[in-house]
Amino acid sequence: MNELTLHATELQTFLHAQTMQKEIERQNEFLESLKKNKQIGIINLTFFISPFISSLTEHLDSFVTVLVNAGCQTIFFKSGDQTEAQLFHRTIDDEDNFFIEIKSSFTCCFSESCALLPNAQIVHIAQGRTSLHVSDFNGSNRREIKLPEEAWGVVHINDNVVAVTFFERKMVAFIEMGKGNIIKKFKVKDHCHGIKFFKDKFLLYLIGSEYVYLYTKNGRLLNKIKVPIDICVRVALNDNRFFCIDSMKNIHCCDFYGSFIWTYKNYRHHSLAEIIADEHGVIYAACSYGDYIASVSRKGNYSKDLLSYDWCETWGCTSGHIGYRNVEIDICNSTKELLVCRVDPKGSSISVYDIKYKVQTLV
Repeated sequence: MNELTLHATELQTFLHAQTMQKEIERQNEFLESLKKNKQIGIINLTFFISPFISSLTEHLDSFVTVLVNAGCQTIFFKSGDQTEAQLFHRTIDDEDNFFIEIKSSFTCCFSESCALLPNAQIVHIAQGRTSLHVSDFNGSNRREIKLPEEAWGVVHINDNVVAVTFFERKMVAFIEMGKGNIIKKFKVKDHCHGIKFFKDKFLLYLIGSEYVYLYTKNGRLLNKIKVPIDICVRVALNDNRFFCIDSMKNIHCCDFYGSFIWTYKNYRHHSLAEIIADEHGVIYAACSYGDYIASVSRKGNYSKDLLSYDWCETWGCTSGHIGYRNVEIDICNSTKELLVCRVDPKGSSISVYDIKYKVQTLV
């Protein structure tokens, strides 16, 4: 009799397990179809488990975590009679899914280049180019780091280190933010104004030049790339491609050999003057006044206005500059923040924007 009861229990367990497996496979096929069609937002799944099976997991809070390339997403299951699974996911091709929201803004002295650090600090090259100013997002707790000569570009490497370009000496220097010491440096092939960094590579460029230079983090030259446009205004860098703006203010995506991948034609009258790319290859572009910011999809087939003022929309970018103007933008992928530094004859203003994503629920 005991043996019969044991077999019956095992059979019941097996049948419940088979039922659960079929249900999970069905839900998995559903999720895979949504992922394939790129229509997934937040998915709430509800299903019931037999009290017998539930009792086996009554002490479990979670048993699976899934990481998706498009961001920080987690699937979690709660034990009990009714189990809920939530999958947080966003499709990076959906440019309508995100927007920017002002976080802080302050004015400062004349500035040329700036960088956004993951530890909620801003670094910018101050007037005269012989010092770095470091501050909080609201401009407070400002301190100065003296530089040995004029610097032209600055980019953050991590929380505590930035890299700057010294134009005359054809050099890139790593500066530790705590004491302001140069901890590492390497020579480059040509004079360079700007510098961009992504993961483990540098892209250096001279505004108006026909070449850009790709370096490793350790200073080894990977490639001298001939830009396939007449005049290169600004560049941005991503995993295996770079982006540049031409004199007509169009955006070109190229591989590391200088071949076109795609071109985004800027039919708007805004004069695009600066670009940056996020970790997914989405482009953020700003006009000369910094009052117009747009995103361009990673395939170059879609754009969206993220920031636009009426005066800039109607005549600002086409009226011509009165005095010197410049704009610099930077992005911090880990904190989802965008930095915009606007320079005009009266001085500079530095603003930080949160990059936010709209939440959608599919039941």
